[in-house]
Amino acid sequence: MKIVVAVTNVIDLTQPYHIPTEESKLTSYVPTLNPWDEFALEAALQIKEKYGAELIAISVGELQQESALRKALALGCDSALRIENDSKSLRNDQIASILAAAIRKIGDIDIAFCGRQSIDIENGTTASMLAERLNWPYLSLISKVEAINHGIFTAQKSFFNQLLTISVQFPIVVSASKEFGEARFPSFMGMRRAARAVIESWPLLDLGLELNQIFQADSRIEKIVTGPILHQLISEENEVNIANILDQKVSEALS
Repeated sequence: MKIVVAVTNVIDLTQPYHIPTEESKLTSYVPTLNPWDEFALEAALQIKEKYGAELIAISVGELQQESALRKALALGCDSALRIENDSKSLRNDQIASILAAAIRKIGDIDIAFCGRQSIDIENGTTASMLAERLNWPYLSLISKVEAINHGIFTAQKSFFNQLLTISVQFPIVVSASKEFGEARFPSFMGMRRAARAVIESWPLLDLGLELNQIFQADSRIEKIVTGPILHQLISEENEVNIANILDQKVSEALS
């Protein structure tokens, strides 16, 4: 089994940082591994310990992202990969496209783990966009892995104060919730090993991406049109039927 875990650095809010008034991004801050990514790492590490797996930490960004990758290595990831780019200038959809291309190039990935969101931007859409670009099933915010058997991944997630058990066939994209468990601390030997590790880096051109599609002009909301708010109770217990009804309602609303 081969697992990738997407990680990123964010602003350490416990340290001083400066918000410029005339620049588009922060220029002075202390980076730290995104806390939500630590839960994804913990989930992947638990799978590795119980079932055996190769863990690959992956990040999109400049050299500064290597500190997040080295922490992932210290925690127990087997290797790390950085896709060279200025991630702070990228939208979530662009990051998802780059991650998808990298995952295809690595090959034979069974699970792609993501954190719930980053604590700086907090969009929380990268994982779902990654699943869409890979055309893989997406399990959001799982709280426990029940079993992995013959390529079937079974997990639990909270849903309106209830626990759902869901089974999906590999390959899949998964995001982990904080209910999965406290993120572990790296050991001293793990930190030494991570400090000496060589982190592989790939330029965007090596991924076979059409850069003019990745870096097209920013999309902007020009106008929001609201209509009447309709309320309807869906009296269904089967999750698949509920999803089909919601899909139909959304399609009708957009048509």
